[in-house]
Amino acid sequence: MQGVGGHGPPSERTCPQAAGKGTCPGNVAAHPIPPNLPFHVVQIRFSSVQLIDELFQRSNVFRQAVTDDFAQFLHHAIGVQGHPLPPPDHAAEKLRELGLRCLRAWSTQFGVAYPQLAVAYEYVKSDTQLLASIASVQRREQEEARLKVRARVNIFYQYNNLQKKK
Repeated sequence: MQGVGGHGPPSERTCPQAAGKGTCPGNVAAHPIPPNLPFHVVQIRFSSVQLIDELFQRSNVFRQAVTDDFAQFLHHAIGVQGHPLPPPDHAAEKLRELGLRCLRAWSTQFGVAYPQLAVAYEYVKSDTQLLASIASVQRREQEEARLKVRARVNIFYQYNNLQKKK
């Protein structure tokens, strides 16, 4: 398989850049990524999910390739239906949270065009074993939003203090 411009294999750096420019069809990148997910090293899966998220956001062809076998993504990134994530547990939990965040964002952004995303998100929300992870993701997102608001308020006060000094 050739990379961008026909020179060598595609890499993590070149494919997202080319997908953003529209010069690399998403299906070229779709083939080397899903085989990385079954690895029994959670950090490799984490990096693969990050790459999948980047390409998923940029390429319609890639979205189609991923959603065609979306159960594989759910098994290897979130650990549904008795497919446990590999150890260590703290890294597996981070992978699960990333997978849930991706699924939630994709369902919100692309759920109309890809109904299997909305169905998968509803299924994951109903899985009692994942409720703690979903709650953790929601708490983290709320905390991040609260910190952003706090930072904006601080910037506003600093700006007002600078204006008063003038």
